This record gives sequence, structure tokens and C-alpha cells, in this order.
Amino acid sequence: ISSVNEGSSASYDVDTNFTFTTGSTFSAYSLQSGSLPSGLSLNTSSGVISGTMGEVASTTAYSFTIRGTDTDGDTADQAYSWSIINVPLSATGGTVTTYSSGGTNYKVHTFTSSGTITFSKAGSVDYLILGGGGGGGVGNSNEGGGGGGAGGLLNSSTTVVATAYGITVGGGGVAGTTGGNGGNGGSTSLFGITALGGGGGGHCSAASGSAGASGGGGSGCGSSNPGGVGTSGQGNDGGRGQWTGDASNPANGNNGNGGGGGGKGSAGESGFIRGGFSTGTGTIGGAGSGYTSAISGVSIEYAKGGDGGAGRSSHTGANGAINRGQGGGGSSSGLVPGSGGSGVVIIRYAI
Repeated sequence: ISSVNEGSSASYDVDTNFTFTTGSTFSAYSLQSGSLPSGLSLNTSSGVISGTMGEVASTTAYSFTIRGTDTDGDTADQAYSWSIINVPLSATGGTVTTYSSGGTNYKVHTFTSSGTITFSKAGSVDYLILGGGGGGGVGNSNEGGGGGGAGGLLNSSTTVVATAYGITVGGGGVAGTTGGNGGNGGSTSLFGITALGGGGGGHCSAASGSAGASGGGGSGCGSSNPGGVGTSGQGNDGGRGQWTGDASNPANGNNGNGGGGGGKGSAGESGFIRGGFSTGTGTIGGAGSGYTSAISGVSIEYAKGGDGGAGRSSHTGANGAINRGQGGGGSSSGLVPGSGGSGVVIIRYAI
């Protein structure tokens, strides 16, 4: 019998293959041996085999024998072979690309903003879900603000079914202003899984970095201020801000450096490590490292924390890269810190 794609309706009438001699009367059809294709059943009165073909991991042939019986008890058998054709998983939504790795071909769907992905059938997919990075903090009185924490990054595999899944992509946190921390990044979600946004970098009036997927760096104002707390499995803590005032030389008293924001790969670096105690200048607080994933066929660093702001140095914070979940850089006093970079969703499956 001609092959049929999995998930498609199918029908075949075996009655056309049986002839009953004059004087005999049909009684019933039955499955004598073997098995019908998954999802199909035999009507023993009409001889019609019908239903919806089940799903198979690879094209599969089913062999079976149908027996016709008359009212005298006489029988005749007919052998059949019927295959279900495996149809590769496919989906719609996002920006679609393909690539090959290790002899396997992959299709990749990338979502740089919220949307919907719809799968044709059940199957296994890989995913990368990245939250938005936190905004950097601004310094005060020659002291640096903390860098924004990176967005949470979650990547693994899961099984999907033939349905539409909604996707929310989190935006980057806004840059901080005088009097407040940088804004936390927005969360990104898919499959009931949520990657949190990164914490905003600390400002002098708020001091500590904000908590998030990765914590924002603490400000370098007046004392040693802690970075924000990160979330286990999604990121790391922000770096500690460090006031580097030199009591023996009041002219160098306010040159504290903000801590770097935490990243997926590591915690943010302390402003103390970077800062010179009495140089009167200070340096940029180091950001937490990111995470490099080849899920999309290209090695890209995601979820890197933002640099902490320098003390007396003139330091404008850099914006986090969009769709990379990077934290915004902290700034020196009176300058502008960076905004966090937005998140992204990447889905991959073999074809």
C-alpha cells in the first residue's frame, strides 16, 4: 500500500482484494498476523483500515495479514505492507537560519523580540533563553557607579509538542540617574522557563548593587559597598564597590571605584582590585565574564556584566550589546552610565 506521512489521515479498503465464490456468504475480516500501522484500525465488517498515522522516529514499514471468512468457515488470507514516512520536525516564527555541525544539519529560530513559535510535531529541541542586562549606576563626588549585572542565561534541551508557544524577550535595564541605581533588565520566558533580568548597578545614594540574575556592582561611594546578589544557575554576584580615600592625603579622599556587574561566567570584579588607593584617578571596575555558546552555529559571548565606573577618571559607561543580555557600564560622577542590553531566545533542532 502506498506510504503515508506521519500525522496524516489514511484509509485502505481490503474488501477489493477478496472474492467470494458463488453460493458463499461473507462473514468477517480479521487481523490474522502482524500489526497495522500505528494509529489505524480495521473495520471487521467493511474491511476498511483507517485512522491517523502515528508519529515515528524514522520511516517504518508495517507488515500484516488480513483474513476473510465466510459463513461456512472457509478462509482466505492476504498479506500487506504499509509504511509510515517520518517527517522532520519543523517550526515557524522568528528569524530562521540553518547550519551543519558534526555531520548533523540544524535549523535555528532566533527571537530578538517577543513572538510565537509553532511546531509541526512533537520532538526534541535545544534552547538558549537570555534575560535583559541591568543598567549601570552613576557615580557621585568623584566616585564611580557600579556596572549592571548580566541577564540570566539558561540553555538546555526539552521536548515540544505540535502547538504554538509564546515567547517574551526582556529589554535591557535603563541607565541610572543621580539618586538611584540602574534599572533591572527585563525577564525572558519560554516553555514555562524564565531567565531573570540582571540587577542594576549601584549609585551613591543607594550604594549596593541590585539583585537579579547576576547582581549589579556596588558603588564606590564612601565605603565598601556590596554588589547585588545573583541567582543560582542563571548568573553571579556583582563586584564590591571600593572607596579608596586616603586619610593621609585628603585631596585624594574621593576616588572610589564601582564594582563590575556579575556575568554568567563569573562574579563581577571588585573596584578595590582595579582602583589605586591614592592616585586620585582610579580605574574601571572589571565586569563579570560572559558565556560563549555555539547553539546558533556562531560562537558569541552572552551575558557579560557591565564595567564598574572609575573614581576621578572621566568614565562614561558603555551600553550593553543588544540581544546579548550584557550589563551597562557604570560611570564617573556627572557622566552617563550605560543601559543594559536586551535578551534573546534561540531554539535549535536537527533536520
